[in-house]
Amino acid sequence: MVHKVDMTTIVKLRNLIKAAFLKYNGVRMSFTSVFMYIVARVLKEFPTMNASVVGSNIVLRNEINIGCAVALPDESLVVPVIKDADRKSFTDISIEMAELIERARSRSLSHDDITSGTFTLSNFGSFGSITGTPLINQPQVAILGIGAVFEAPDVVNSEICIRDVTYLSLSFDHRVIDGAMGGRFLNEIQNKVETLSRKSLDLGKFE
Repeated sequence: MVHKVDMTTIVKLRNLIKAAFLKYNGVRMSFTSVFMYIVARVLKEFPTMNASVVGSNIVLRNEINIGCAVALPDESLVVPVIKDADRKSFTDISIEMAELIERARSRSLSHDDITSGTFTLSNFGSFGSITGTPLINQPQVAILGIGAVFEAPDVVNSEICIRDVTYLSLSFDHRVIDGAMGGRFLNEIQNKVETLSRKSLDLGKFE
């Protein structure tokens, strides 16, 4: 399932504060961190999306641990996990994700860093791909792919204008999730991204 998302608001916000964010925290303000923060909160509203299939059982997870696929220089892939992502601030997620990616690329991740994930993000947009079909990281039941952010003509209030857009791709296990739930889940992520504000990310201190 694929949804187009208007990223114009978050792109403008990122451009406005990215220098101060980097100076204050020592890490970049990335789109992946934005989606990690938003998805963690949306998963609380859709607990079935955060489930696992174990044998013939569906296990609902109390914790929200989100993995992020990281490509390594030798073309292998590893998925470090941010534990309890729904309880962490956007800044905390940004810092922890940067640390995990650095440890992944230096091959210094621990076993705990790559286990206990309940949902996964795959940002193939960093390689220029507009959209794709991410493969579920079993026993999880869904994975969200994030395409490249790019400028495109769009129709807003019956007028053609240039907007920053991306495409989100959701793959899900039909034994657990149907199309209606997948659509509602993507809609909620889209709504939160398109109405994102400095206040909602607690970024008031960055000018």
